[in-house]
Amino acid sequence: QTVMTSVYGVTFIGAREQIERRLEDMNEKNSLARARGEDHLPIMEDDELFAASTYLARLTMASIGSTFRSAKEIQVWLGSLAKLSCDCDQAVS
Repeated sequence: QTVMTSVYGVTFIGAREQIERRLEDMNEKNSLARARGEDHLPIMEDDELFAASTYLARLTMASIGSTFRSAKEIQVWLGSLAKLSCDCDQAVS
């Protein structure tokens, strides 16, 4: 969800909240599984949810920045190639 909304300018806080909601969903599923007697992942406390979502949001935002930076560099490079092609009256095929 964070990656998909990054093009709309999701902030770090928005990313953290999105991730925290998914972790809360996991907590709920784990709680229901535990109630049924299934061995499942542990349930996180509120402070653990906040710490985990903060950490994951930092990683996610850094990864998005790195990916988009590379995409922007490629876009600039392709633009310079197009300009050179036009300056030389050469069609790109």
